[in-house]
This record gives sequence, C-alpha cells and structure tokens, in this order.
Amino acid sequence: MSPSDKATTVEFAHGTRLHLETDRQSDLLILRNGPPGTFVVFASGLRVSLPTDQIVWADDQAGRARVGFGGMRFIGCEQGRLAFQRVSELHPEDSLSPERSHVMTLAPEWVAAVIAGERRLWPTVVYKIVSEGLWRERELSGGFTGSPVDERDGFIHFSTAAQVHDTAARHFPGASDLLLVAVVVDGLDVRWELSRGGDLFPHLYGELPLGAVLWTRPLLVGADGRHVFPDLA
Repeated sequence: MSPSDKATTVEFAHGTRLHLETDRQSDLLILRNGPPGTFVVFASGLRVSLPTDQIVWADDQAGRARVGFGGMRFIGCEQGRLAFQRVSELHPEDSLSPERSHVMTLAPEWVAAVIAGERRLWPTVVYKIVSEGLWRERELSGGFTGSPVDERDGFIHFSTAAQVHDTAARHFPGASDLLLVAVVVDGLDVRWELSRGGDLFPHLYGELPLGAVLWTRPLLVGADGRHVFPDLA
C-alpha cells in the first residue's frame, strides 16, 4: 500500500523492520497496542505490537519501519510516551475485538518522526543554548562537539520548545552572550532520556553536523532579566 495524505505516519528509528504474524499475543501487553499481528522489530530484538486494524499502509524498505494509521490522531506526549488516540474505526464494529485499546503509546526513543500529510507533528526541531564565542569557535572547525558540560556527560544536551525556557532560566540566568541554535534531528543519533524533573530530554550522541542546523539567533535578555525567545515550533 502507498502513503495516504489522511494517514498519521509513524517513522520508526533506523534499523527497525516490520514483522507480520497471526494469532500471536504481544510481548508487551502493558502497552495495549493490540490486536497483535503487526510488529515493529528493533535491532535489539525488541518487538512492539501495533493496532493492525488501524494500519492503512506500511513498509520497511528505507532502512526503517514506516507505518500509516487511519483513524488515529497524535495527541502529544503523555507521561513520557507518545500517545495516539483512536478517533474512528476502519472496519465494522462487529469485526473488531471488544478488548481493543483506544490509545496507542510508543516510547519516544523508538520513533524518528510523526507526520500527518506533509506536516511534521513530532519532533519538529530541538534547541541548544550555547555561548556565542564557543559556537563561533567550533563552527570554524565544521562541527559542534558540545560545551564543556556536554563533553563531561558524553552527549550534547538539547531541549524541546516546551523545555528550553526553563533550561535558560536554570542554567543561564542573566547571561547575555548566548545563541539559540535550532537543530533538525533527522538522521542524528538523538536519544530521549530521563533528566530534569523526570522529563524526557533529547541527547545527541556524537558531533552535531552544521548541516543539521536550521538557524541560530541571539538569545537576548529582557528588562525583567528573563531571556526573550522567538516563536518556537
């Protein structure tokens, strides 16, 4: 089957593949993503069941599993998981399991992107706050390997649009020599890991290629001492 403009597309992480099976219970019943039949298989061997009755197309020909769901709406990140709500059925009610779940949940690290039509729903971009001097210095070398804190921790810290304001207030109070760097995460080894307040934060393992940078902008300080952010996606 081919992608549909009306489908919600989930692009899974690189190295995933699809496995089709009948009359097999999910290895992850707690996710309640059944009925079983269609699984995403990860390089580690982890198998995640998908709601087969809502799938309108699927392929794994480009190095990752891609699945289009009809009648499913992405409702955001809830309790650290990406949540998709069943809003309409694709099959007659009497042909569906009464035990079916009405919400599919996926761990963020399993998913590279969520797309509706041509619009990317998650993640759009992630953000890095960095001193302008350090950024310009690393920029000349053709890539950004991180701040001293990043190098200490072994990965480059990023924040989502919802997280970056608090990151600035906690870690850069009053600093006026900062840049806000917007980064497209496609193709990067970004992992979503527990951090501040039990929230999931994007961490990049490896160097940040400058080709992944969408834009950089000065992060100014307002009269109230708070940083002034542009509109963020």
